[in-house]
Amino acid sequence: MMRRRLMLPTFILLACLTACQSSQVAGNGNDADPVDARLSAGYSLLHSLVKDESGVAGILSVKQASDETTAIIKDIAAASHDARKQLEAFAQADARIVLDRPQLPEVEQSTRGSIALATGGGLLFAGDFELRLLLTQLDALQYGQHMAEQVARMDGDEERSQWLREFSKRYADLRKRVIERLALRG
Repeated sequence: MMRRRLMLPTFILLACLTACQSSQVAGNGNDADPVDARLSAGYSLLHSLVKDESGVAGILSVKQASDETTAIIKDIAAASHDARKQLEAFAQADARIVLDRPQLPEVEQSTRGSIALATGGGLLFAGDFELRLLLTQLDALQYGQHMAEQVARMDGDEERSQWLREFSKRYADLRKRVIERLALRG
């Protein structure tokens, strides 16, 4: 019981830190080549998503979900963790890819931070945790799937593009599992 009481403030602090990180000023230092800047921005946005999603299973230490939903959430976290590591390897191999600067207008970054805080609070304190969790994952997976497809189209590196297409399919498959789970809860 004491562990759960400590986890809640930790989760809230993590949500606040994520929101604060999201409000960084736009720009990525790749202003010399607009194509490189757009590609880097796409990778940065995808990295930000998978970084957040790789920790999604952490909420299960505070709140409980069914075994079926827990399995899906853990699979999403694992897929996202793997993607995060691969994106970081891409950035290390190619200096044009900068992962920590999404190039979004400040208002967009502030809005995303605000949504993250509201979503985290809703998951922790509102009713039907499992439904809310699955719905957040439905949105995140769709966004990641389509972002990976778009970055793959922009990237001239065939090996990275192929990995992005495979990752997009992995997120699409996970999204299908979330939809099936939601339908069973019906």
